[in-house]
Formats: sequence, structure tokens, C-alpha cells
Amino acid sequence: MTIILQYCSKLGSAILEDNDLSRSQLTVLLGYTSKTSVDRIIQKKVGERALIDFYERVSRKPELLQKAHSRHLYERVTEILGNDSSQEWLRLLTGFPQADEPFMITLENGQTADFFETYKDRKNLSVCVLGGLSSSFVSVLRRLMEQTDCRCTQYIRHADSALHLSSVLRCLFPVLFFQRYEGFTCDPGYSDDIRLELPYNIMRLSYDSDEGTQASDICIFIGNRLCRKVRADMEYDLSTIFRFAGLNVQPINSKILSEMGNNYVSYLLFCEKLELNGNICQFKNDFGIEQIPAAILNDALREGSFLDDPEARPLFSEMVAIMGRRNENTSKRENEYYSVFRESTLRKFASTGIMSDHFWGMRPFTPEERIAIFRRIIRRMEEEPNYHLFLLDETHSFTESEITLYGEGCLSIIKPHTTYSPTEEHSEILIQQRDYCSSFRVFFLRQMIPQYTKSERASLRKVKGILAELGQGLKKT
Repeated sequence: MTIILQYCSKLGSAILEDNDLSRSQLTVLLGYTSKTSVDRIIQKKVGERALIDFYERVSRKPELLQKAHSRHLYERVTEILGNDSSQEWLRLLTGFPQADEPFMITLENGQTADFFETYKDRKNLSVCVLGGLSSSFVSVLRRLMEQTDCRCTQYIRHADSALHLSSVLRCLFPVLFFQRYEGFTCDPGYSDDIRLELPYNIMRLSYDSDEGTQASDICIFIGNRLCRKVRADMEYDLSTIFRFAGLNVQPINSKILSEMGNNYVSYLLFCEKLELNGNICQFKNDFGIEQIPAAILNDALREGSFLDDPEARPLFSEMVAIMGRRNENTSKRENEYYSVFRESTLRKFASTGIMSDHFWGMRPFTPEERIAIFRRIIRRMEEEPNYHLFLLDETHSFTESEITLYGEGCLSIIKPHTTYSPTEEHSEILIQQRDYCSSFRVFFLRQMIPQYTKSERASLRKVKGILAELGQGLKKT
């Protein structure tokens, strides 16, 4: 409601300015009987029903939306009214835009070219983007980072709602886990300034020119259409737009492990702190190390390749101690612990002893250890009232990325099949906007679990079945 009010108010002001109208003239054009109706919308003093009525009246007058600014605001209202955060979460978890079609631009000589082909061979290429939320645009960034050493920094405008941030994540997902990509959202307060509601996207590309000097191009787009491309003689960082406006930006993706210098003790302590004293909602392929008994982890780590690294040996005892505390915390807690796993991945774990995010320094768990792990999980499902395990209904297609909500204020998204190896460039998305975290919790408990998982009782039967098959297989060997 607050977001609709904000944008409808700005839309009314933009229509007046773009069309050089008075409020009395707009009152007549929209069919109101009193100028007070328009005044109250612009002053943000109306309810939702009046806002929707205003939006519908504007929709019947497309001639009022000829200018880019008012059209942009109208499209934002349309997006907000036509979606909700739960539906956007569902889109995020069930698939991501894949647009590998050429992203065509018009060059300075008037010819058209594939944007990727134009820049892929440039040396020392770096990209800074303001906006750029389209699947074809993001596809170009992904191709550049896959096939070049390009670095990209992207600033996302008016990330002022859980709905909008969910759609941002869904669009940007193909590039978020690259170490050379950094995404930022802006302070929600910034969208209160109508002057900064830019209806276009800006991209700066810096590279070594054919003459060996540093060159930069500034490209301005409306949607996917290149409106203007200029050669910049001076270095210009788009982040100055935000600094000049006195704004704060928050990172979308975080390289926590690499920022800690691949210090596994620090990373485990960070995870332990997140898990303490709060409800947990996790969507994973299978068990994480926090659900594995400490004695089993100790043996798997001690007999794996971790101790072959001389620099890792001093960390061993402290790592095992932290893993043990994390395991105890999952069972000695007053708060709720919700897990959604895939049955197919649990079966794979039962067969191989390798978790989907198996730590690189641990050996696979033995059959006897796997039996002990499953028995402990089953005991928890049967005896602990705050422990809830659900198996995903795999007739639905969901992402393999792992998503965990810690308490009410931190959401972690990790790419699938990570080993946390220093050579793997592990990265994860870490979101700490509270309204966004709250929207995920609502989606997870009210839509994800009721509609897309088996019941707790049915899930328990399935887990017991996996254990029985594992035990039979062990007897045959």
C-alpha cells in the first residue's frame, strides 16, 4: 500500500509536469468532479481504493504517458499492482530468465552490432551499470564474465520493497555468483526524490583502446534500446551519482569466505553466529554439516585431505569444536527449525556419502556413518517438536541453489554443489533488508511448505525408507 501510494503520487506529479497541465486541467481530463481528488493523491492522503481508481483513469488516457518519465512510473505501478512478493519468490525459486539472443546496439557510424561481439576482445574491460534489469542485458554481462576477465559493478535503483528486490534477484541470478561481479541496491529513501527516478539505464565501459590508452564509452538505454553512445574523455564512475545525492548503497552479493582470506575458522564462526537464537528456514538439497554429529565430522575431516595442507593443520581442532557447537545448537533450541530437502539428493547422499555441498577437505562418510546420520535425523523428526523436515514435491522444478533465512534479518543464498575450496571462488548472496527477509519467511511457511512439499508424516516415511534401503545394502556387502 505505501509503495503504491508513493508511486501514484509521483506519477500524478510527473503527468502534470510532462504535459504542462494544472491540477484543475488534470481533474477534468481524468473525469473527477473535484480538484481535491487529484490534490489528495499527489499529497499521499488517500486509501488504496482511490489509488487503484486513479491508476485505472490514467490507463484510459495513454496520451498523458507520452514522456519517458511518466511512462516509467506508470509501468512501476502496473508491476506492483500485478504481482505480490510470494509470487515473485516462486518465480525466483522455479527458474531464472535465460536470454542468449544477441543484444543489438547502434554504433556511432549508424551500423548495428551484437553488443557482446563489440566489446568481448577489449583488454582490461570493466563495466559499471546503473539499472540494466532485463534478461537480455544480464545475459550479455554473463557472457562477458564467462569469456573475458571483465569486472562489473551494478547499481540497482529504488529497491524499496521485498517484491522489487525479489524480481531484481531473479533477473540478476545468472551473474550474482561471479567473483568479478558486485551488485548494490540503493537506500530506499532515495526514491522519495523524484529527480532521481531515471527512466533509463546507463552503462560505462572502460577498456584499453587500440592506441594503448584508457578509453571509456557511456551508453544510455531505454529498455534494451540504445539511445545514445558517447566516448568519454574522462574517467567517470557512476557511483558518484549516488554519492552526490548523499545516498547509501547495500551489497546484494557477498564474498564472505574470500573476504575472510579463506579462513575457515572465521567463516564457521560467522555461520555459528547467524544460527544462534533465532528461527531457521532453509531450502537445501540435503543435510548440511550443522546436522551431522560432531564425532562423525571429526573422523571425516581427520581422515580426509584437509590435514595434508600444512597451513590447515592448526585449524583442525577449532574447526571441529565449532562444528560440534553448531550441531548442538540445532537440537538444543527453543526456536523453530524448518528444512526442505530433495528426496533424490538424500538418496544420492545415502549411496555415496557425499553431501551436495561436501567440504573439500572431508572424505565421504562411510555406510555406517550414513546410517547413524539418518537415524539421528529420524529421531529428531519424531521427538523434537521444534524440528521440522519436509521433502520437496519434485514434480515441480525448483532451483538447486540453497537458501537459508536466519532469524528475521539475514538471508543467505549459496550456489549449488559448492565445496568451499579456495580454488573454487566460493561466493554467496547475503541479504539483510528486514522486509525482504520477512517476505521470504511468509512465502516459505505459507506457500512453499503447504503447496510444494510432502507432509511431515509422509516425509518421515520417505526418510525411513531411505534408511531401510541403506541398511539392506550394507548387509549385502
